[in-house]
Amino acid sequence: MGIATSATSYPAVTDALIAGFGAAPDLSGVQIIDGPPTRNVTLEPDVIVVGFSTERPAMEVTQSEQNLAATRDREDYDLVCLASSWRGESGVKAVRDRCAALVDAMNQVLIADRRLGGACLHARLSVHSVAPIQTDTGPCCTAEVLISINALTKR
Repeated sequence: MGIATSATSYPAVTDALIAGFGAAPDLSGVQIIDGPPTRNVTLEPDVIVVGFSTERPAMEVTQSEQNLAATRDREDYDLVCLASSWRGESGVKAVRDRCAALVDAMNQVLIADRRLGGACLHARLSVHSVAPIQTDTGPCCTAEVLISINALTKR
């Protein structure tokens, strides 16, 4: 229905994104991580991290009263995700292309279900930035993806 049963939709939206990305055929074999990776996790060549950024908070919520009875608030936020591809090759083209394919597949999940199974009113990929780098073990390309969320919460 798009109305959170708590003060924020963030947990339900995060769960829905993880489930949606995990079930997407175009993301088969991609490692999906909930929040910041732990130090002891072995990262796969293709990774999507939901609710984490090295540069900013995972999300900042703005809430405003939705009705005069003040029984629900409208909630707007951008949830930060990372999509990353690494290959032990010398050229950056393969990882840049794969990173773009990961972002496109994430977007297709959102297009298929803008309400994320009822976790929100509307979800869409709003912006992404791409940073290809060369490492000692080969090129890596990471996209920071902002998923804009609109939801209603209950008080």
